[in-house]
Amino acid sequence: MTSEVTASSNAPAPSTTGIRVNLGCGIVALPGWENYDKSPVMLLRRVPFLRSLLVKLKILTPGHIQTWPDNVQRRDLTKPLPQADGTVEAIYSSHMLEHIYLQEARELVKEAYRVMAPGGILRLALPDGELWARQLLEGQGGEHFNERINAYPVARPKGRRQITFMLGGSAHKWQPTRDLVKAMVEDAGFTNFRELAYQEGDLPQVTEVEVRPESMFFEAVRPAA
Repeated sequence: MTSEVTASSNAPAPSTTGIRVNLGCGIVALPGWENYDKSPVMLLRRVPFLRSLLVKLKILTPGHIQTWPDNVQRRDLTKPLPQADGTVEAIYSSHMLEHIYLQEARELVKEAYRVMAPGGILRLALPDGELWARQLLEGQGGEHFNERINAYPVARPKGRRQITFMLGGSAHKWQPTRDLVKAMVEDAGFTNFRELAYQEGDLPQVTEVEVRPESMFFEAVRPAA
């Protein structure tokens, strides 16, 4: 199922360079992909004693310290990507862009365009801020709305809760909407911008890499030179 932002046109044939990149992969790190994340809890994966202690002290929950695959590289994605120009056939990112500042997200999408080969596919899965806004207008409550957009807590975290907040994942720094995402992707140079359904699209291995159905899903292509 597509929305009004769906564009249909003749996309170039997909690249066959073979390099696939997952930006903000979490623990979903497919073999053969270059998987990047910067979660603070990644630092604990080689210190099991400290990890267990933080759970025992109730600073972290077991959900915070899932086992991170060895093929995840810790990387600051506000910095340039390591791939050379035009070498990547596919880039996927799920629920990551909203955790960096909007301008940083725009720069990262431009970096994705730089490293993408002609015909390469960018796919973004993002929280649906428009859906939550509609629910707010339908009277589902302002506090519920703030919880859904992952804004900062109602009260300033203190003590152990402050450490949990720091290690447990950052708040959203902007809220994705269809117009913002479309402009971001097209300003970077991508074409054939489409909104698609969960696990449907042209991204290689999309049914394996995509695990969060509660999202908006977009694909775009780097055009042929």
